[in-house]
Amino acid sequence: MDTAGVSSADISSWIATGRKGEVYLAFFNLSEQKTPIYAHRSDLSKAFTGKRIRSCKGQELWSGKYVATKKGSISTDVGVHGCALFVLNCK
Repeated sequence: MDTAGVSSADISSWIATGRKGEVYLAFFNLSEQKTPIYAHRSDLSKAFTGKRIRSCKGQELWSGKYVATKKGSISTDVGVHGCALFVLNCK
């Protein structure tokens, strides 16, 4: 996971797979400023043993915003001490 202008100590992330193959991805912003956080396809591939991910699409649960991998990553701005939770379907 990457950030722009914030140390990695100020962010955390979590990834897991669901029973139906969906990917759950959470970003946590521990900093004192709104922060863009990115997850690359290679980060998402870690949820699958031996599988390469070409693309993902899904929804951020609390905002309802639909997302898809763009230029190989998923990103969102996370508010001060905020979090984002995505449910993704990846191919």
